[in-house]
Amino acid sequence: MWTDSNPERIRWAAASLGVESLMQPEVLRNTRIAVYEAEETVMSSGDPVTSVSVLLRGTMRIYSVSENGKLVTVAIAKPPQMFGDIEFLQGHDTLHSVVTETRAELLCFSLGDVRNYLSENVAFYRMICNNLIEKLYNTSYNYSKMLQYDTRTLLAQRILQNCDENGTVCCKNKELAEYLGVTPRHISRLITELEQEGVLSREGGRRLRVTDCVMRENWSKREQRRTRTRFSVRRYFFERLW
Repeated sequence: MWTDSNPERIRWAAASLGVESLMQPEVLRNTRIAVYEAEETVMSSGDPVTSVSVLLRGTMRIYSVSENGKLVTVAIAKPPQMFGDIEFLQGHDTLHSVVTETRAELLCFSLGDVRNYLSENVAFYRMICNNLIEKLYNTSYNYSKMLQYDTRTLLAQRILQNCDENGTVCCKNKELAEYLGVTPRHISRLITELEQEGVLSREGGRRLRVTDCVMRENWSKREQRRTRTRFSVRRYFFERLW
């Protein structure tokens, strides 16, 4: 990990999030952009919180470790997810561990500045509220899916959720297994079944391609409806708060 303290880059990052008004001189001098390479640990459960940060680029895996040592993937974080917001509000240490899946950049506000300068800033709290609403909605959505569908369907949905515009995705059986609470062998068997049915094809290495165009189109429409619902929930909340 390395940090970038260039004021212009930091202002640009804040502007991209719609919070350029936060970049007062006393805040700017302590704000940093942290850059992580793939598969680098960002934070560990139980660590003291030193900043409130926003993911600018890349993806990160949020996970916890059970008492018997089993890793459980809680979520895959994408921009502009925040980290340290709940811990800041509740005064707790870091709840979950976080590791990068790809090269990633975080805009980091020091905890001291958050307490001294941003704790009563409307734009800052609007950003936190947006993030909390997103987390709550995704948690509810994912939990309802876990109750409704079998592992095979959940696996297909997970692959579709992370596909690029060409329908390809890089998957690790171990991480998929941790997310779905099954063994990597079971994941491998399900992927083989989907491949035999013409839903997926292997592109070499860990890359998969969703070859079922109808499934991809239906998923895209479903995600569009979900996005509209999410924004409706957010608008309902803010109309009553502000």
